[in-house]
Order: sequence, then structure tokens, then C-alpha cells
Amino acid sequence: MRPGRPIPSSTSWTSFGGPLPEAQASTTTSSEPTSTPPSILIQKIGTSGQRTLIDTSILAGLKKSDLARLPPNLATSTLAVAELARGPGVAADDLEKARRLTHLGQVEASVEALPFDTRCARAYGPVCGAVEKIGRKPRGARAIDLLIAATALAHEVPLCTLNPKDLRGLEQLIEIVDVSA
Repeated sequence: MRPGRPIPSSTSWTSFGGPLPEAQASTTTSSEPTSTPPSILIQKIGTSGQRTLIDTSILAGLKKSDLARLPPNLATSTLAVAELARGPGVAADDLEKARRLTHLGQVEASVEALPFDTRCARAYGPVCGAVEKIGRKPRGARAIDLLIAATALAHEVPLCTLNPKDLRGLEQLIEIVDVSA
């Protein structure tokens, strides 16, 4: 895995008496069509030079050739890797299981996975609070998405996704980059 930039340890969270990180909250929308090929996605999310977190929706669709061309500023969460690791266990047949295991290995070798650590766990509180404030429940199918968002908040990086609706309510905490449009 590729090394990343050092992560400041001085971040404090509103829930614990400190300010939120200085990340500017917004939702960025691309102008490409919805059926954007993975190679175009890489161009769209990897050109800023800023460290960027990509979620499972992006990782799942990347091909080996795309993984080999990822810019070094892209990272994912260990939770996104965990979601991919679930795939081989639920595959319908041995061929699909082998394909999913190969993809998982390629992702692990190509993309740095930021750990879900204590800072991420603490960031999960404000993430859940923001979602609950707009009347959504932070559990069920969206729970892992919110844990990945907490990883982005703790590491103070934008989060790229193909499913921005899963992150509604978090616009004031993290920059959400919609690469689906």
C-alpha cells in the first residue's frame, strides 16, 4: 500500500467540546453523464492533488487497468475494503467468488486504506447527529456509509461517491463529491 500524508492528531470534535475540522462543506457535482466509465471517474476524482477518500461504490466498479492508474492522492477506508471482502463469501458460484477475491486483492495492492481508528469512532458521533437532525436513521443499510463518512471527517478529506443520496445531511461536515452525474 502507498504511504499517505501524516494525519494531524490535534483534531477535536463538537461533541467533545472542540470545533469541527476546517473542511469546507459542500457537494460537488461533476458534469459527466451518469454512465461514466471508470477511467473517466479516475480523471474526475484524481486531478485536484488533494488527498481524497473514495468509497465502496467507486472501488467496486474499478477494473484492474483502472486500479493501476489511480493517482497517489486517492485513498479508501478499511471499512470499504471490508465491504468488498464480504463479496466472495456471498458469491453465487466459484467463478464469481474467484473474480471477487481477485478484485479484492487488486484493490488492497493499489489503494491505501485509511484505518478506522479512535478519531474516526469519535467523528461518528457528529456524523450520526447530522443525519438524525434531518430525520434519517443512522443504522441499517447506511451504517457503513456513515462510518466511511466519519473516516473522511476524521482525516479531513473529501469523500467521493457514486451514491451521494446516502450521505444526505452531512454536507456541513464533509465535502461530498458526486462523481455519478
